[in-house]
Amino acid sequence: MMVRSGGGLYADGNAKPGDDTIWSNPETGAHGSVEVSTVSGNCVGLSYKFMTRRKPQIHTVQTRRCLDNGQWRLAP
Repeated sequence: MMVRSGGGLYADGNAKPGDDTIWSNPETGAHGSVEVSTVSGNCVGLSYKFMTRRKPQIHTVQTRRCLDNGQWRLAP
């Protein structure tokens, strides 16, 4: 659910730094936000902040996705 919410920010190719969305999963109690942190060429950097029921502190994960032959792929 978290990754799908993030995908909605860049799927159309018009992402801008600062674009964000929130998400929640009522089944698991997990919730958080996703923000576009960078846009460079055909790549976007994403910052995920989230909490889970089992670990109620805020966790942060940074990822980067790049458009490759019409598909967004996780980049190193």
